[in-house]
Amino acid sequence: MYKEKGIHCRQHRPGRWQVYFTHEGKQIHLQRDQEGHILKSERQAIHLMGYIDKNGYDPRVFGRGKEYNFSEAVKTWIDLSTCSEEWKKERTRLVNRFMLPYFAKMNIKGIKTIHVD
Repeated sequence: MYKEKGIHCRQHRPGRWQVYFTHEGKQIHLQRDQEGHILKSERQAIHLMGYIDKNGYDPRVFGRGKEYNFSEAVKTWIDLSTCSEEWKKERTRLVNRFMLPYFAKMNIKGIKTIHVD
């Protein structure tokens, strides 16, 4: 039923499913549902296919098109680090001194080698 509409699903790794289709001329591969949950079964993938068929695809719902601000990403990286508190403080110092002055307002997806150089 969904294949006729161009919406397909497949198991791309053991226990991981993917829904794929074309949207505005681009191939979209979704591995998470609209709530951000990983597709772990064919049933979940089929449910997502039904959602897309009924509601259409909005990139904002699935996290596409969101900006990933460097300053927020680096805070998350430091917070999730499993190193000692002393090293976390050193990472924070290095980030504040050397990285944030250049990358603070940049989208991390847009940082290229030339920016780092």
